[in-house]
Amino acid sequence: MADKIKSILRIVVIIIIISSCCVPLIQSLCANIWGRNNRFLDAIEMVESERGDTSYSLGLYQITGIFVRDVNRILGYDKYKYIDRLDRQKSQAMILIFLEHYATPERLGRPATLEDKARMIKGGPNGYKDYSTLAYWSKVDEELTNIIER
Repeated sequence: MADKIKSILRIVVIIIIISSCCVPLIQSLCANIWGRNNRFLDAIEMVESERGDTSYSLGLYQITGIFVRDVNRILGYDKYKYIDRLDRQKSQAMILIFLEHYATPERLGRPATLEDKARMIKGGPNGYKDYSTLAYWSKVDEELTNIIER
């Protein structure tokens, strides 16, 4: 019995040592990824804040009810409610879920660009190839440039 306890304790110690070494690396990678996403989402927010709420879109990112339903479909359960469009963090999470699902190399045949992602946010899953989303991308790109230059 004592040998089993020693064996389990060794495993626990090894796990603790490995995780303590990996956590800073993982945190650094996540911060880098979130930093890029955050600037992108800030640019989207700036463009969308010019529009204001409408009868079908709501919140900082002007998310539609259809968008909320699609994100819930992607997740496989009803995590988000329509009212969550007013919550900045929940809205950002919905956008990232949407993009992780649709803006993939498998779907596009190449890595997704920020242009593709912005145009999908505006025009839906196929918005990246919809001519009507080009002007939107131009505004987002201008805001991204302003954010980066600050």
